[in-house]
Amino acid sequence: MRLINTSTGWVEEFLGRNIPKYAILSHTWEEEEVSFKDMSNSDHMRKKGYRKICKTCQMASQAGIPYAWVDTCCIDKSSGAELTEAINSMYRWYERAEICYVYLSDLPASAPLNTALRRCRWNTRGWTLQELVAPENIDFFDQDWNNIGSKQRLVRELEKITGIGEKILLHKQPLKSVLVAHKMSWAARRETTRIEDTAYCLLGIFGVNMPLLYGEEEKAFRRLQEEIIKSTPDLSIFAWTIPKTINPSQGPDERVYSGILAESPAAFSMAAVNPSGRSPEFSVTNKGIKSQVAMFIGPVPGKRGERYVLPLHNWSPASSRLGILLRKFDIDQFVREDPSTLIECSDRRRYAAPQEIYCPMEFPLPYKGSSIAEMRPLFLQFRLPPEMRIKYESVEPKSRYDVEDQLFFTPEPLGSDPCTLSLSLDVSSEFKAECTFIIASWWSGISMQYSLVHDEPFHSVLDDIRDKLGKQTCSNWQMLRYLASNNISRSRSVVISIPGGHTNVLISARHTLDPISQMVLSFEILETRKVPTILREKWEIEEKSRFIYQ
Repeated sequence: MRLINTSTGWVEEFLGRNIPKYAILSHTWEEEEVSFKDMSNSDHMRKKGYRKICKTCQMASQAGIPYAWVDTCCIDKSSGAELTEAINSMYRWYERAEICYVYLSDLPASAPLNTALRRCRWNTRGWTLQELVAPENIDFFDQDWNNIGSKQRLVRELEKITGIGEKILLHKQPLKSVLVAHKMSWAARRETTRIEDTAYCLLGIFGVNMPLLYGEEEKAFRRLQEEIIKSTPDLSIFAWTIPKTINPSQGPDERVYSGILAESPAAFSMAAVNPSGRSPEFSVTNKGIKSQVAMFIGPVPGKRGERYVLPLHNWSPASSRLGILLRKFDIDQFVREDPSTLIECSDRRRYAAPQEIYCPMEFPLPYKGSSIAEMRPLFLQFRLPPEMRIKYESVEPKSRYDVEDQLFFTPEPLGSDPCTLSLSLDVSSEFKAECTFIIASWWSGISMQYSLVHDEPFHSVLDDIRDKLGKQTCSNWQMLRYLASNNISRSRSVVISIPGGHTNVLISARHTLDPISQMVLSFEILETRKVPTILREKWEIEEKSRFIYQ
């Protein structure tokens, strides 16, 4: 660390923890600032910026502080290594200073503080955020170097201007206790000259370190978020929104998608989440952000059907619970949908068991909904009549199923991973017909092996099947053997008797590839005498070592 000797004006270097007491300057850069290189010749005294250095040293000396630090001349910016070290250390340097002098070059001496202070450029710059938060003692000065007050005296006005709480500003509350989204909101309306500095100026606020790569532009902010995720399990980092864009070529039902990470702090300008309980573990992987989380699955206001919502903090009966809308596009993989909105998901009954999911960090914006289908691998979609529904709690394995589009993702290889789901048909207000659909083998020769099974006679067997598939301990070969040994045959239809009469429900399944791979479910109410004979076939059980798709 380089410091200016307030007695001699010379720059001296100190290493390790042997740092003397020093004052520090906070300001906005202007014309003719004095650089580290300038300090080695006498011409630096003619530059406009020298007056700030002079006044800083003068005030520090009068306060009995032997050294001062000014960013313009105490960092050799021609050295990439030194610049990286300085930026990664900046917060601590401001924090450890005896006092920080804030020079407001655009604050007239006679201006009323209640209006003029808010308009100062110093409140809009990215780097000055940590310069306000880190030091415990700050004195503010107008353009004529008149002392207008300390941080303690001006704290109420500073809180209104910056949105930073009084307890944080006065060091009465640990910075680590503040949610990531709230910290980001402090920087949402601040600017930096270089794009990368939007991220680099926040390293100290979040207590993280990372190398500087000027030229990476917006990628720097993504790297910052990755480092934050590595250091804290705070889901509020995903509580960002972007303004809705009006695109004349975009239809009213066009859906917009994004990655799970924000593009800049500006996306957090409306952050409004509250801390609640413990957050689940999540991490950065090459597939995106990985999390083991209990998602909200159910209807969302203004959206069709059932949707996935990732809650941004744990359940709290005392507060509303916000989340982000997700769209499933592959096994365990989700993208964010409608990034202009946070979703309220307060119905606790709609939360599913924790599951492992991945969300890509980046995604083209805006991304048309029709393109999601192009991203998906092979799948089998279920088409149901309005009276019939799929019971999500009975779907296994859930990782392969998409509740919104009611489809199973086809496994690879095609002979592996059997699937099952339960169907419930509202026959009347008093009776529901329930059956189970089983895919025992995706392909055998040219046809899929599946069956519709009446729940009532096979309750225990079907429960055992769901348990095996949920634990992913059953291959297609084992499933075929298990079904055959329990007298469950292949059948494309199932008949269920309706109590109190001579009528039955005939539920049928038909596989079609036009226009996509679909399983079309239908039903009829028939008199007993008109029920057709149900064709039951044996399962084609291949040798265990043989791959069916070959």
